Amino acid sequence: MQLEKNTDYKKLLDCALGIAIRLLQNGAEISRVEETVTHICMAYGAESVDVFAIPTKIEATLETKDDWFTTKMRRIYDQSLNIGRIEDLNRMSRDICENTPDVAEVYKMIRAFDKTKDPKWMIYLKCFAAFIGCFAFAIMYGGNIADGFASGIVSLILAILLFTLGRIGHYKIFNTLILSMFGGFLSVALYYMHIGDHISYIMIGAVMLLIPGKEFGIAFRELMMRDLISGAIRIFQSIIIALAIVIGFSIPIALFNYNMDFYSFHNEAITILMAIIGGVAFSIIFGVKLKRLPFVAVGAFIVTGVYVLMDHYYDSLLANIFVAQLAGALYSELVAKIFKMPTIVCLLTTNLALVPGGLLYYTIYALWNNQVGAKGYLMDVMYSSLGIGAGILVITIVFNTIYRALAYRKVEA
Repeated sequence: MQLEKNTDYKKLLDCALGIAIRLLQNGAEISRVEETVTHICMAYGAESVDVFAIPTKIEATLETKDDWFTTKMRRIYDQSLNIGRIEDLNRMSRDICENTPDVAEVYKMIRAFDKTKDPKWMIYLKCFAAFIGCFAFAIMYGGNIADGFASGIVSLILAILLFTLGRIGHYKIFNTLILSMFGGFLSVALYYMHIGDHISYIMIGAVMLLIPGKEFGIAFRELMMRDLISGAIRIFQSIIIALAIVIGFSIPIALFNYNMDFYSFHNEAITILMAIIGGVAFSIIFGVKLKRLPFVAVGAFIVTGVYVLMDHYYDSLLANIFVAQLAGALYSELVAKIFKMPTIVCLLTTNLALVPGGLLYYTIYALWNNQVGAKGYLMDVMYSSLGIGAGILVITIVFNTIYRALAYRKVEA
């Protein structure tokens, strides 16, 4: 009987890690992954659970009340961002914790999840969203309608190639380098065909499809949340990918002897409108469920609106982004609590106008070409990332404190 019980716990931990692996593969935060494993195992009566996760590995030890324990480790190789899949896995985890079905049934749930795939029309929608999103960001960063249209064309073609290369293999750095080089030559070609007026704005819009700005923001948040190893790994990965993008785009720039111009925002109304359009479009690319898009639009309006308002009165990038992210994180937590969805749905999509994707590209480009302004760009990236991470951290701590207090009162009652 003891052996059967131990075998069940081994299978249980295997199931919990199976869900955790799929969370990591779809871009979930480390804290969410570790909490999921812990909650599932504790729901089935485990005495203690110790989990350690980084973007490429997860390890967990489960111990029962009779001092029996088991340890398992898994490696993660392929990663992408699909917030809708994360939401489905979170729902599955909650159902498992609430109903504690037989472990064999949990295996069936995981296998059923693996068989679910996005319909073909969703791929077409994501490609169209890439066109709209990069069109909007090219205009937001200072381009005109022609620049936005040209950037959208480049991004549409890159999105098609990105999905094709993804089926062949997830060689992210190599794929990014090839796509960046192709996108750079295509941007130059459209410029000389008079489809766009400024190569800089065509490229910076298209770069948003490839630049790891969201990963960079998550990395700083994890560093501030004491997930130091995971945060450091994500920062290193982001820098390497940004370097690949710069090398790819720099080749056509160097061949045609073109100097990149730094972007500047349009007036407040256009900035907010383009941020909303770009945020909603990229949410589709990130796999956010369509029914959640109105929440993304409202959140993007709040975050960008607060930032524009702050920027109108204060000349401090760090303070402006911090306050804007405070508003965005508060909105994300409230919406997640009221409508029973993961905080990440709004947290990663409403602040895309603040994420230093373009800044990270310009920083690496300036360093690569030994430009004088490289230090200033680097400091802006640090301020932006710090503001985003600090804003999220403050709201997270406040809400976690409230949840713990309510849970404590419930236990005491």
